[in-house]
Amino acid sequence: MAEHTYEIASFPAADAVKKDLSVCKPVIEVTKRHTSLPVFVGISVESAKLYVVATWENTDAHRKFIAHPDYKFAQADFASLLPEGGAAGISIVHAHFNADPLPLFAAPVVEHAFLTPEDGVTLDELKAALLRSNEVLAQHRDLSTGAVIGTMEERPDQLIVIAGWQSLEAHQKFAAPGGPAGDGALVEIFSKVKKEIAVVEHVSYTKLA
Repeated sequence: MAEHTYEIASFPAADAVKKDLSVCKPVIEVTKRHTSLPVFVGISVESAKLYVVATWENTDAHRKFIAHPDYKFAQADFASLLPEGGAAGISIVHAHFNADPLPLFAAPVVEHAFLTPEDGVTLDELKAALLRSNEVLAQHRDLSTGAVIGTMEERPDQLIVIAGWQSLEAHQKFAAPGGPAGDGALVEIFSKVKKEIAVVEHVSYTKLA
C-alpha cells in the first residue's frame, strides 16, 4: 500500500492553460508551501480537461492547507485556470493506492480509469480481476510502465486505476482483440464493471514541483 494520499483534480481548462502548462505555476507554488511531495499537471486527450495530481503526506495535510490563509491565494490563482463560466465540471478525489503510483506519472501517457462494479460484483472481486490484468501487463514493459489500483474517499463505490503507457497506441495495442489482454484479462474486467458509466482518460503529465 502506498503511504501517501493523492489528490486528483480535473476541471475544464482555459485556452491559455492548454497552450502553456506553466500558467499553473502560481497555484502550484502556493500549494508547495504545504507539501514537499510531487505535483503534476497535464491535459486529458479525451476531454481537454486539466488534471492536477498533488501528493500529500495524508488527507489531513490537505485539509490543513485548505484551512490555512494561503488557500485563499491559491483559490484566486485557480480562477485563472478555468474558462470563462467554467466552474462546472470540477472533480476532486483523494486516492489511496495498492503501490506507489509516482513513477507512473513520468510515463509518456498516463491512463486514469474510474470504474464502478456491475450489480452483484463486489469491489474486491473487481480488484482481483484488475490484479490479474496487471500480471499480464507486467510481461509487456515495451508497452507499459505498470499500473496501480486505488480506492477514493469521495467515491467508496468505485476503484481507480492509474497505468503508465509508452504511448496511446501502446494502450490500444494491449487492449485490442488478439492483443496481450484483449481476449482474456480485459474481457473479465469488462464483465465486472458498469461500462456505461466508466470513465477512462489519458494524460501526459508535467512535474511542476
